[in-house]
Amino acid sequence: MDLYKEKTDGRKKTMMKISLKKMLVTILATALVMATPVGVMARGTSQPAKVNLAVNRTYKQYDVTGDKKADIFYTRKSMTSNVNNHLKVYVNKKLALNCNIRDDQGGRYETVLCTMNSGTFLSIRFESNMNDKQMMHKLYQYKNGKFVSVFNVQSKLFITNSSISNTSVKSVSDNKIVLKTYVVLTNGPWRKNYTYTYSSGKFKRV
Repeated sequence: MDLYKEKTDGRKKTMMKISLKKMLVTILATALVMATPVGVMARGTSQPAKVNLAVNRTYKQYDVTGDKKADIFYTRKSMTSNVNNHLKVYVNKKLALNCNIRDDQGGRYETVLCTMNSGTFLSIRFESNMNDKQMMHKLYQYKNGKFVSVFNVQSKLFITNSSISNTSVKSVSDNKIVLKTYVVLTNGPWRKNYTYTYSSGKFKRV
């Protein structure tokens, strides 16, 4: 009986030790999470080079300012006077950009987050409901609390409001961004890709 009791007591002590170790690991893991600053991206992780962002949706997992920290980002679209198409862009609950395209046909905004080695950019384009005509496409960068235009894609790639044409971000990798153009001509559609790099505050065609 004494031998059985000793074995039973030994098993209980072993189980108690295992339980205490599990509790200690849980406490340490919880403390580590609590100690990590909110909004800081995990070490060793990186966001996708190209992210299509939906209008009127809130994101909390992406760095849109380029400071390596996750931001609260969202956009709000509205139309006033049946002609002004507004897109308000918010970063960390503060207004960072207010786009306005005059078009009584209405239309849609498309936003793409582009992360390159040399910077983080926000692609914004507006397409009218009339013949899907593109009215605006620019690349913006976050500076001093605001998104400022750093590259007018539409004018640089010779896209005009009078033609059925558009541009879009095809791909983003390392320090390159590929922009795709599509134009409907009298003899059929025409497509071409343009590759740009960003350095010294400017986009340069490769």
